[in-house]
Amino acid sequence: MELDNKAKDYFIVARISEKIGKFDVACTNYFKSLAAVNDFVLAKKELFPKDHNERFFMLKENEPFLYKITSSLFLTYRRTYTKNIDTNEALMLKEKVKEAFEYAKIAIPSDSEIEKYFKR
Repeated sequence: MELDNKAKDYFIVARISEKIGKFDVACTNYFKSLAAVNDFVLAKKELFPKDHNERFFMLKENEPFLYKITSSLFLTYRRTYTKNIDTNEALMLKEKVKEAFEYAKIAIPSDSEIEKYFKR
């Protein structure tokens, strides 16, 4: 699967989770979407991280804009495993992920695309 499509799929699942009030699940999938965006951008530079540590290192060295976004959201992502995430945090995370999509020149899934996905 292409990384840009993977990023879109995670984003769509996050939006659906957000719409039904599952903000922890939404945040987890927004962050996975961001990781796929990061990997998409890094792959264009022939860089292929094996894990979060490598991804952070490669971003810091090669993509400071994405590194800043990703590192600022990582603690929220980690908290999804043990704490409840509120609406405001989910919305903030979504907006940062949208910035990453725009930076990577990946089209952000529209609400109509999300509805089609949901109907499947």
